[in-house]
Amino acid sequence: MHEMGLKGVGYNKQSRKYDSSKGPEGKRVKNKIHRRFKIDRPLQKLSSDVTKFKIPATGEKSIFRANS
Repeated sequence: MHEMGLKGVGYNKQSRKYDSSKGPEGKRVKNKIHRRFKIDRPLQKLSSDVTKFKIPATGEKSIFRANS
């Protein structure tokens, strides 16, 4: 393929790792837990999960928050 000048269109090599942050728009939070979940008192470490996604039909952005 190289000798004939042909290139495949189904595969694109990524030059860098995927990063969901859009740069200076948002701030990245430092990883303060470092996967250490053992605690010595109640409610010492709390966390939450927020997922942003785009609805394909309307193009509207929405947020999903897990409630406990």
